[in-house]
Amino acid sequence: MGAYYMGKRASGDNRPSRTWHEGIGDQTQEHFEVRHGKAFQPVLVLIARIWATKSGPHTVEIFRDHLLEGFVRDLTLQSLKGELDLYLKKDERNICQYLKHHCTTASNVYSYFHWAFIKRACVRSKPIRK
Repeated sequence: MGAYYMGKRASGDNRPSRTWHEGIGDQTQEHFEVRHGKAFQPVLVLIARIWATKSGPHTVEIFRDHLLEGFVRDLTLQSLKGELDLYLKKDERNICQYLKHHCTTASNVYSYFHWAFIKRACVRSKPIRK
């Protein structure tokens, strides 16, 4: 697991600090996916999955292999971290509800980072018998 990424905060900022860290979450649970690319592009590249909690810390899985190479990769990764800071450190009572709302907005469509809410998967513990 990666270290916590705290992002830059202004000095004297007393708002709650919602941190996130890199890790791997349970894909059968509700989570968010962030894909990268221009709006209405036929293929958007999955670059992160986020398991947000009400108060943090949030688990973020970043797919560095899916990012472009070299300078563009560094810029995209830096921009992604800024995007994660922007939304995961919001001063919202329920960050999960806020992110679900963001997934439905026009700003999400026209951004280079496209958020999608993934509902909890239905997992059967026992096979169905006929």
